[in-house]
Amino acid sequence: MPRPKSHDRNTLLTDAMQYFWSNGYATSSMDQLVNATNVSRHGIYADFGNKRQLFLACMDFYQSEVVTPGFRRVESPEANIDAIHSYFETQMSLAEVPGPGCFMANTSTELGPHDVDVQLKIIAHHARLKKGFVNALKNESAISGGDISAKEIREIAELLVSFAQGLWLLSRSIENVELLKKLVRTQLSLVRSRLSHQQNM
Repeated sequence: MPRPKSHDRNTLLTDAMQYFWSNGYATSSMDQLVNATNVSRHGIYADFGNKRQLFLACMDFYQSEVVTPGFRRVESPEANIDAIHSYFETQMSLAEVPGPGCFMANTSTELGPHDVDVQLKIIAHHARLKKGFVNALKNESAISGGDISAKEIREIAELLVSFAQGLWLLSRSIENVELLKKLVRTQLSLVRSRLSHQQNM
């Protein structure tokens, strides 16, 4: 009979994700992952095959355990720009500043240009953010009565995706979280102003 597992898969993913998040992929050795997760090499290989497959699983785990709870309000049918503000504020409040930033943003700069599988997950992540922002921006535009095209809403959503990635990277080196929150308020004030703007007839 096969031996029962001595570890929980979700606990292993949580610990491995946190280690990769803080240290990146290239500098994380299997010995370090064994120490960080308290799971043997055999246990890690049995669940994931190798370090790369573990890392890809951690990217998916990050989506379900970190992105979804924080972004759910933006994706709801009733979302508006306040939901976007709440998302950024919550993420900034949870962040250790300076800290590890965003796992996906970090990975996009380290592995995104070189690994097709990682690149596809990054693209899907950005597409998810864009879709959520479009949802909230459309609702806000309808509430404010502005005159703005669907194309421009998509462009603003793309701008917010880029802003988010830059914000998370900036959080790795800045010491004042209030400055990050100020940047969020300024960015969303500009977006709110555009959404409520009426074109001249």
